[in-house]
Amino acid sequence: MLRRNKCSHAVLSFGFSVVSSECGGSVLPSGGKREFIQFLSIARGSAFEVISHLYVALDQVYIDQQSFGSLSSLAEEVCKMSSGLIRYLNDTAIRCTKYKQTEN
Repeated sequence: MLRRNKCSHAVLSFGFSVVSSECGGSVLPSGGKREFIQFLSIARGSAFEVISHLYVALDQVYIDQQSFGSLSSLAEEVCKMSSGLIRYLNDTAIRCTKYKQTEN
């Protein structure tokens, strides 16, 4: 029972880390684009950690295959969305301080 609680706690902790990293980065008053990208990278890493812990939970038979499939799909989607937003921010001329398009 103790091992199961530790595993559940780890998955929840990393899940909260994803949310707090993305939300924290999106409300920075003047952090700039680089800092926002850093928050997104941390969130993406946390989502990968969730997937890793889900594999452990599946191997230890704490969750069934169906739960693993749905939860890992959600975590993978977060990874893809974070990566897409990072790519967009790297390729755009938007300045993050006020998110206004710069003129060339």
